[in-house]
Amino acid sequence: MFSIKKLAVVCLCVGALYSCSDDPVSHTHEHEEAAGFVVRNSDSTQFLHYFEGTFSSSADTLTLTSTPDEEWFLWFIGEDGDLFVVHDDEGFEPEFHLHDNAASVEVEHAHEEGDPHELVINASETVVTEAHVLINHEGHADFESADFVVRVEP
Repeated sequence: MFSIKKLAVVCLCVGALYSCSDDPVSHTHEHEEAAGFVVRNSDSTQFLHYFEGTFSSSADTLTLTSTPDEEWFLWFIGEDGDLFVVHDDEGFEPEFHLHDNAASVEVEHAHEEGDPHELVINASETVVTEAHVLINHEGHADFESADFVVRVEP
């Protein structure tokens, strides 16, 4: 026979299992947590490095040009310091947000495993503004950098 004590023990065990998760209904999976990002050009020269709240680069302003012979790439830096890209099939969306709408920087998803995100520069005139990098996931930002100055040139 099922007693009140047994019922109470079962309820406590089930409650303890579900209390370990913020959302017990959703399926969980491991994904890389970003602690920063790196912007490099097609020569792999590093132009901007942001890690754990600190920028380390030689210039005060990141200058991005939209010339056909110059390509720009974005990697995220994991908490362990390793570089990675986010995958849209897991619901993650990288964003390079400019505070001025006169230009835009779009982030393309990596085409092959191990490839970085490509930055697509759109500017009809030179714009100097603040920007920040994000990883959006399910309606909120999983990662958001501090603002930095960017110069976007046609």
